Amino acid sequence: MTSVLSKLKNLGEHDFSAALNDNLFKIDDVARYGLSGRPTALAFDPVQSLLAIGTANGNVHVLGQENVEVVFSPGNSETSINHVRIIRSLYLVTVDSKNYVTVISLDTKETLSQYHVTGNVTAVTSDPSLDWLFLGLENGQVIIYDVDRGNLAPYRIGNLQKSVFAKFRMSPVLSMALHPRDTATLLVCYNDVVVVFSIAKSEIALSLRYEVPPGAPGGDTNLADINQYRYPQVVTATWHPNGHHILTAHVDGSLVFWDATEGTLLQARTLIDTDVNIPRRTAAGMDMSGNEERNPITDVLWCCTTNPEDTSVLVAGGDAFQGAVKGLTMLDFGNTPSVAITSYQLMSQHYGNPRKQKIFPLPEGVDASKILMLPLENPFYAGNFDPKYLLALLSSGELVTMGYPNGNIITDPTVVPPALGWITPFITSFSMSLVPRNQWVGMMASVHGSGGMFRGGAPARRHLRNFQSRTALCTGHRNGTVKLWDASHGEIEDAKAMEVNMGNALRQHSGIAVTKISFAGSVAELAVACENGEVALFSFGKKKTGVGLASAMNSMTLDDAPIVVKDIRDRAPMDIKEGFMPQTMISTRAGTVTALTHSEIGFVAIGYANGEIAVIDRRGPACIFMSQLQPPTSTFSRKGKSRGGNAGCGGPESATVIEFGIYALGDDSYSSIVLTVGSSAGYVYTYRILPSQRGGYEVQHVGSFSVAAEPIIYLTPINAEVGVSAIANMDTLGKLGQGIQIPGALLALTRSEGRVIRQPDSRVTHKRFNFNCASAGISYLREGDSLALVCVTERSELRVLSVPAMREISTRMLPYVCRDGYARQSLVTLNGDVILRPDQTAGAMIKIWGKGVRFEDIPQDALYDVMKVVPQRPTISTIQWVRGKQYISAEDLDELIGGSRRPKSKAQIEQEKAKAEQERLLRKQGRTSTSSSQNSFNSMQRGVEERGYKLGNVQNALDSLEQTSAEYMNSLNDVIKDAKSSAVKSTLKSKFFG
Repeated sequence: MTSVLSKLKNLGEHDFSAALNDNLFKIDDVARYGLSGRPTALAFDPVQSLLAIGTANGNVHVLGQENVEVVFSPGNSETSINHVRIIRSLYLVTVDSKNYVTVISLDTKETLSQYHVTGNVTAVTSDPSLDWLFLGLENGQVIIYDVDRGNLAPYRIGNLQKSVFAKFRMSPVLSMALHPRDTATLLVCYNDVVVVFSIAKSEIALSLRYEVPPGAPGGDTNLADINQYRYPQVVTATWHPNGHHILTAHVDGSLVFWDATEGTLLQARTLIDTDVNIPRRTAAGMDMSGNEERNPITDVLWCCTTNPEDTSVLVAGGDAFQGAVKGLTMLDFGNTPSVAITSYQLMSQHYGNPRKQKIFPLPEGVDASKILMLPLENPFYAGNFDPKYLLALLSSGELVTMGYPNGNIITDPTVVPPALGWITPFITSFSMSLVPRNQWVGMMASVHGSGGMFRGGAPARRHLRNFQSRTALCTGHRNGTVKLWDASHGEIEDAKAMEVNMGNALRQHSGIAVTKISFAGSVAELAVACENGEVALFSFGKKKTGVGLASAMNSMTLDDAPIVVKDIRDRAPMDIKEGFMPQTMISTRAGTVTALTHSEIGFVAIGYANGEIAVIDRRGPACIFMSQLQPPTSTFSRKGKSRGGNAGCGGPESATVIEFGIYALGDDSYSSIVLTVGSSAGYVYTYRILPSQRGGYEVQHVGSFSVAAEPIIYLTPINAEVGVSAIANMDTLGKLGQGIQIPGALLALTRSEGRVIRQPDSRVTHKRFNFNCASAGISYLREGDSLALVCVTERSELRVLSVPAMREISTRMLPYVCRDGYARQSLVTLNGDVILRPDQTAGAMIKIWGKGVRFEDIPQDALYDVMKVVPQRPTISTIQWVRGKQYISAEDLDELIGGSRRPKSKAQIEQEKAKAEQERLLRKQGRTSTSSSQNSFNSMQRGVEERGYKLGNVQNALDSLEQTSAEYMNSLNDVIKDAKSSAVKSTLKSKFFG
């Protein structure tokens, strides 16, 4: 006991940061999450399977499979990306708010060209197989930019509305659309008229103007206007996938179908009424009070299945009936009747009686401003060919992902890319926890998704983290979902994520926006609070069967208890066999949750807006403590500054920070479980959790201490002996029975000052900051001498202070600015990871024990796959050809728009250079071959001559040998003859004279 007190008394003299210096702190910009600004423009290329999102900050995010993401900055932070297109599956083209057209290569990721348009660009269109970007201007003209050559084409189209109605007010181009089967036909939409323009003939082929005679309801909801002649202005226009019909949408909510050849009006309808252009005796189906307002139509898409004749129309807005559900409306028309044998009357009935009508609900309080279809492979038919998903850009700046044609909202993180996870919908709360690596890998093994939305790109090879623990990031969203993923997803080998749905656990669909999250990583237990004040507890594991009746019986209560602990194990999702299963729901009437901490030893502490504190023991589960935060008195605050009221706090004093620790309090000779609560009035409240004689645990209030006249933003217990964290964990809890003594101290911070406290009421050190602290946390490399207090300031700085003296060791500027108070949501882990939130749509992670790696230095992912080529574009139908429609090929269109003096493309120039180089090499090789042949022939000739010469010598030698041999044989014959003659003479002589 004496040793513990001496260590606490000498705490102020000991420096747990002695080994640290300024040179050790180098920031690694490890990962980015979300988008760099609110999304403003969308484009999708099904060939490369890449999604491009333009933002209000002038950046474009291109997303592919898993974590593939590349961010381009064609403009600056002061410009917004108004339009984005992907052309030929190679060129990323953007038009910003300052009317700059920028072309970027998805292959090399370099800016190829940039052009400033004179005048405001109000509409754009393009085709995946063409080099041309059609730009509609505010003055009604249409100019064409050559994306491949990087210059403006000489061909331009004047104000077509002015050509049709010379006396009408000047109108901007609202929208444009190329004919799905004829690239030389352009649909141009103005305020008062829709024009079909023939590029091949440079003339207007058709003009469409919607007229509503008196007595016809049209789409008006004001009865006073029905008896007038009306010309509802146009919102947008689009083609039928076969090109035979045109659909125009108008400001009064009318959807008008036209024949594209003759310009005959086939059907004028709204979402719920038909033939609205025909006069009636009564305004059937309308609110006769005239007080009803119609939501304006913002976007219309005409989609088809794998059969271009099987179509459906998706409309954003246009609803006006009582009790209407906010959402997108799908009109499924089925197979289109053949135009060759179907009368206009039957075609009108076809569009007036869809096969099916369905509403895709949207989140409350928002409207859809843009819709983007995500087809599987075919990029044509305006990108609406057999789509599987759709993206809806909401008025709030969020994105909603839906299946098509079922209309189900998709939040599954195995389908939605991580970058979209921050805005589908917006994040309302997040937390972070360290999880043992093996445990995290085991948890991720339970994730089985249907595959990502995109298949394009390839991730770059990056450095893999070698830590034994993973930094798990938990994000809570406005729709009540919680997603868990590895915060360093850019550096790991497994990019899976998990999802928890509070709507299923609470069986509610409103008031479930997540406000607080606490994740006990080592035991895989999760606590989530919603805006209605209810808290749900989850545990990772396999789904158990047969708990329905038992949980229902355990949840029954007859008294009007201030807090209800309810068993919700029977609410596990039907389609999940293993994951975070709901266990307990805590309901009170204490208001919203202001603080929530789930310890690793089975206790959960909840702070409410009315100042109450509740402690839940998950082993029951049971509420073992619930009490109001008591103002300090002489009994509780013996040495601290006693202040009455709620200084620095507007309204009731409530908990802002809660933490569990295991260490010795005051003069105790034993360590115990300590619950510490920081309040909005600047007080620190200390509680002791002890075993109860009746079984279980009980909570005792020990004391309180005043830190400052402002809210507590951070507190953590530290081991005063070795300088490490003293937060409660299972290993330390298991040693309490051995009578261990851990000298503890509490580090408490407010916005302007910090204190080290010997609990419950003794101050050890005090420091007033020369900066405004937004968030803080401790981190260390090793025990004893490397403990650092890391503070994120409101000026986007990183201040590193020593412990316990809080001496400044290092100051570093963050790689980006945290706007509008988002710095307060920063999180610091023990291993040196810092999660930042620069703004509403983005997040990031840095590491303080790094090497100074910048985000720009991290290898970029690959986007372009040269093996994926754009298929052939559909051509005109037989009916259109029989009716005399001239087919214009892409080459003919290039000559029409680009002219005969159109410069060669870079690819052609490079191809010609390569061809010329190849021919040069062939010519050089030919000359070399000829010279080599001549040299070879001469050598051969010389060789033959030499061989002949040698053969001649041999022949001479042989002739000489023959002559010599003949002479020898003649001489030999003479010798033999002489020898024979001598022998005969000798024989005769001996015979006759012997």
